[in-house]
Amino acid sequence: MSKFGLDPVPGMDDTRTDKFGSKAAPIALRIVNGPRAGEVLNLPSPAAVIGRNDPPEISVDIDLTDAELSETPMTSRRHARIEQDLTTGETFLTDLGSTNGTWINDLRLAPKMRSSALTVPSQIRFANLEIETIHVNA
Repeated sequence: MSKFGLDPVPGMDDTRTDKFGSKAAPIALRIVNGPRAGEVLNLPSPAAVIGRNDPPEISVDIDLTDAELSETPMTSRRHARIEQDLTTGETFLTDLGSTNGTWINDLRLAPKMRSSALTVPSQIRFANLEIETIHVNA
């Protein structure tokens, strides 16, 4: 199925650029601490909810349930939303009103506010769980 306006132009380079003219490569997330440290999380779609599954009521796209650092969960069930702009390739993060907060490079993201475009490397913290952005396949 064609996505109107997103098909490559024959003979043209299809590399997307960010607002500074740099090549915008898709990103992935790597868990830095906890029992799943080192695991790479690829984004399952252009937009994904990050948090903890709590069936049958809550199902998230990126489940951090078994990545928690303590027995008492600190990551909210619907903690944040990560989305990639398919036009520019930029990736953004939105805190979904989490109890223990979302930080990007040690700055707390206001609830329900969309972040500036994430860069590689960026340090992200969901409560006490540390994650870093990496280039896909890094």
